Amino acid sequence: MRITHLLKRQALFCMVGIVFTMSACVEFPESFEKAEPEIVMVPLEFDHQKLLFHVNELRTKGCTCGQKEMPAVDPLNWNNLLAKAAQKHSDDMHQNNFFNHIGSDNSTLEIRVNQIGYRWRSLGENIARGNMDEAKAVQAWKDSPGHCELMMAADFLEVGAGKKGEFWTMVLAK
Repeated sequence: MRITHLLKRQALFCMVGIVFTMSACVEFPESFEKAEPEIVMVPLEFDHQKLLFHVNELRTKGCTCGQKEMPAVDPLNWNNLLAKAAQKHSDDMHQNNFFNHIGSDNSTLEIRVNQIGYRWRSLGENIARGNMDEAKAVQAWKDSPGHCELMMAADFLEVGAGKKGEFWTMVLAK
């Protein structure tokens, strides 16, 4: 009985030593949250930083959308997944020569954003058509009360955009 007790004690010390040694070999991250995979930037026909600058300039100053005063809101962050969804829609409009929020394959904004894997709580989309630069595209959306209100919605935290030819798409999300 005394031998069994000694063997149990030695086994316990061995196990503690093994666990201690193994834990010294493992690196634990500071956070155990699952990291988002890095999304490669979609090739764009415009400077996304300029577009983001003009949108955020509008958001941080506040503006009038039609007859409605819109207060200043927090700036948006660029999201490459949203840009991918927006670019897909701009490509579709360009290739199939149409101008609509519904894709040529009957896809909606929600379908396009789900397909690229973005997890959202709220979504909005602006489209524009015309030969314009980033500042003029944002101005065109500002001049349309509904599009302007969407850009100024405090609920949105991220944005992505795409352009093909003269077809622009902006996707806003939270």
